[in-house]
Amino acid sequence: MHDTASGSVPAHALTGYWQNFPNPAPFQTLGEVPSQYDIIAVAFATPDLTTPGAIDFFLDPSFPVTHNYTDADFRQDIADKQAAGKSVILSVGGQFGDIHITDSASAANFTASAFGILEEYNFDGIDIDIEASAGSFTKSALKKALVDLNDLFQASEGRPMVLTMAPQTLDMTAAAVGPTPPPTATPYFLTALALQDKGILTVVNTQYYNSGSMFGCDGNVYFQGTVDFLTALACVQMENGLDPTHVGLGLPTAMPAAPAGGYVDPSVVVDALQCLMTGGSSGTCGAFTPPASYPTLRGAMGWSTNWDLTNTPQNEWSSTVGGYIGSLPLPELTPIRTTTDGKFVRNGKGTYTLTVANTGDAPTDGSAVTLTSALSAGLRPVRLTGTGWNCTLARLSCTRRDILQPGTSYPPLRLTVKITKDARKKVANTVTVTGGGMTGTSTATTTTAVKKKHKPPHPHQNRPDRDQPDSHTQQRGF
Repeated sequence: MHDTASGSVPAHALTGYWQNFPNPAPFQTLGEVPSQYDIIAVAFATPDLTTPGAIDFFLDPSFPVTHNYTDADFRQDIADKQAAGKSVILSVGGQFGDIHITDSASAANFTASAFGILEEYNFDGIDIDIEASAGSFTKSALKKALVDLNDLFQASEGRPMVLTMAPQTLDMTAAAVGPTPPPTATPYFLTALALQDKGILTVVNTQYYNSGSMFGCDGNVYFQGTVDFLTALACVQMENGLDPTHVGLGLPTAMPAAPAGGYVDPSVVVDALQCLMTGGSSGTCGAFTPPASYPTLRGAMGWSTNWDLTNTPQNEWSSTVGGYIGSLPLPELTPIRTTTDGKFVRNGKGTYTLTVANTGDAPTDGSAVTLTSALSAGLRPVRLTGTGWNCTLARLSCTRRDILQPGTSYPPLRLTVKITKDARKKVANTVTVTGGGMTGTSTATTTTAVKKKHKPPHPHQNRPDRDQPDSHTQQRGF
């Protein structure tokens, strides 16, 4: 059985920003964001000017007046999008986001305030869009803030938060392709690598617009608004340590969305994605050919879902780019479950063997794969172990991040349970698997019959009569 799951990002994903402020772009409710967007970033949180590093959030106060769109409507739209399998996250920063996370105090303030907002609105995670023109951060402070925030979120929700970043092009450069991490990489780049190492990064959607010209990974200069600019600059990140699963191409969805240039037709975005994913064999590259293929490239980002409404036809950008990304093969994680001995007896123990197989057409993407087990009444967990798995018995949950190729399985888990005297005649274990780039969840249930424990025979039952001599005694004449 497959269900949608809030916060489960597919291996290839389209991110879109929804504007929580009025500007020349058309108004749009969150519920009207096209279904092609897998991650919807609500832009933006505002700085709490009374507390360094802290943020605040509220629906733009003009929306209820000018568009009859209330906070209650907004919250319902979040829930509806999540029910449809989308991730709705809060974006921090933007052009005027005067947010500074530069020391332990401001990091703690950010974590506490952000966690409160995520819990209040049931957001799935957070997006970092701090731009040098407005805000600032240090690598150590921002890393600590986000690691601590993820820990709080996971403890509360039982799953990792979605964490995206949207740096400007200049913020994700390196002087040359070289050691990992490159010694001359920017603080943004180094922070992204550090978050990747911590295993909590979802995707970095670099803004490949309003950028002018930049050096590509081959040392040549490329100009924005071309397929070469997208591919040669994305190559810089991937050849300097950022895994392709964490790389997305950030573009404006319409020409007015990028006043300093960089807009390309959505078909060019698709060309760039194909060029990078195939290493040039798609025939869609320009003058630049990537040095390798990156088939696990995460996807793309559009600024914004509102500006996409100005295209003819409306939402042309998301239809074209999202249509391509949505057609890419995905992993499919399937739980296979068995009992090791086939017998469950009251007051005894039993063991489940839990195996996760990739039955899809693509490898997992390196994000956390989580297996959870739900036991019926009468079963008490005793032990949960498996090679390469990180398990928590109290939660009946195990995770891992290593890539699983199609047609292969992870090492099995063994779940030992105590069958209580009150167990019913049949007990069940429901296993759920999420993550790894799979869309939604996969579940399976095993039902096992429980037998009564047989009483041992009475010590004198079925024993020879002590008053009767045995046959050997009789033959010997004693």
